[in-house]
Amino acid sequence: MVPPTATPAEVPSYFLCPISLQLMRDPVGALRKLGELVAECEDTRAMLESQDGVFDALSRVLTGASACSTAREEAVGVLASLRIPEQELVRIVSRHGNLAESLTAVLRSSNLQSRAQAVRLLCGVKTKEKAHEVLKLHSRIWRSSPCLSPKFLALYPS
Repeated sequence: MVPPTATPAEVPSYFLCPISLQLMRDPVGALRKLGELVAECEDTRAMLESQDGVFDALSRVLTGASACSTAREEAVGVLASLRIPEQELVRIVSRHGNLAESLTAVLRSSNLQSRAQAVRLLCGVKTKEKAHEVLKLHSRIWRSSPCLSPKFLALYPS
């Protein structure tokens, strides 16, 4: 008699390892890894030199053409929920000259208002214009945030 084989559980495609971007076997592990900011891939056990790579990987997931809108919204929620001191935010933004890296690092701050202020203070004119355009493009996602002041919302009319 042949024993019945268990069919493997179907894992949603947006549960990717934040380091290797390989499909994670345990979706709960993905959330745990993001929550604890552990810089180790569950599949390959590869270690990162710093935690910045985790957010670079998340940025690729957010901006990737293959990522579905639900996955992008969930990743934005994870990024918005992370608590990073404002001094650390200023240090990261001032260290990166590239707009994409700066915006990825700015996403790590605890609220959108301090993110926008850091971009305004630490960037050149062209970078400010590009950041303004990026914020306009993604306004659907952050506009409903309760942490925004009416003064800030007035800068980005719908």
